[in-house]
Amino acid sequence: MTADCTETCEKRSLQFPHLSTAFEDEIVSFGPNDFFVMQKAADKAANTPPLKSVLSLMKLSGWDPDVFYKFRNVLSNQSPTASAELKQDVKHGISLVWSNYYALDNEKDIAFEIGRLCYNLHEYDSALAYYAISVWDTGKHYITSHNMGLCHYSKKQLVLAATCFEEAFALNNSYQKASIWLQRVRQEIGAVLHGGACAVPTQPAMQHLTDIVVHEQALQPSQSMLA
Repeated sequence: MTADCTETCEKRSLQFPHLSTAFEDEIVSFGPNDFFVMQKAADKAANTPPLKSVLSLMKLSGWDPDVFYKFRNVLSNQSPTASAELKQDVKHGISLVWSNYYALDNEKDIAFEIGRLCYNLHEYDSALAYYAISVWDTGKHYITSHNMGLCHYSKKQLVLAATCFEEAFALNNSYQKASIWLQRVRQEIGAVLHGGACAVPTQPAMQHLTDIVVHEQALQPSQSMLA
């Protein structure tokens, strides 16, 4: 850089001191490319990074939806058994991720993934709300309907749960989980209508039965999705 150019830059910096400071803080000291390199390194360093590390990365990104999507399985799988403090961080970050989201990539159903995370945190009303947004944006999908059925079942809303499982089975009649759950719920509804005792499943049984299928693994390439 020539002396004249350096002098010109210095004069401009004096004219815009706040802009110069912001540029130094946000771009020069630790810019977007630095963050991208660090994120890629964290992703490659471990197949399953710890939740605490992912949350630190999320905070550094300003709760970026793309970063959330990259680590969605870590968040969904590790949050339920995390400490109360880490769970609170996750719950706090959910709304921030959504507020930063713009639907630019139809293949990334952020609303569905947030719904899945909320379900695993036993935030069933929030999960249903995000699943509804997913349906509105990308279209009906049997996995989404099935997961909504699990939410209603967890809230002891058996009729609504049965409706969702029926819809999931209608959308994909080869999806056996929906069929099994539909039979189960119908039996429980029948027991209630006939005055029978409807046993409440134990926690291990619920954990086994209410496993959520990862969205894209069940998504067929030709299947359109609602957002």
